[in-house]
Amino acid sequence: MFKVIFMALSAIVNYLVSDFLIKGVIFLSIYFLTSELLPVAIEVLVSKNLIPDLNSLFGQLPESMWYFFNIFQIPMAISLMISAMISRFAIRRIPFIG
Repeated sequence: MFKVIFMALSAIVNYLVSDFLIKGVIFLSIYFLTSELLPVAIEVLVSKNLIPDLNSLFGQLPESMWYFFNIFQIPMAISLMISAMISRFAIRRIPFIG
């Protein structure tokens, strides 16, 4: 009787460890990569002038264009697109996911 219960519990624990634990570690590493390391990488690229300063580029626009840019939230959309492209690049470099 106890052997059957022990085997059932062993199978459940084996399934949980092999499936959920490995996927949890993978997704936790992806989350850490995108939330903690990418802002640091972006800051390094901006500080070395490898990415042009978007504030100076937006500062050259006339006020009439700024009105529509603020309505459609273009500056936030550009920063989101750059962050998404860097995240996609980083995730594709992970061997067993990308």
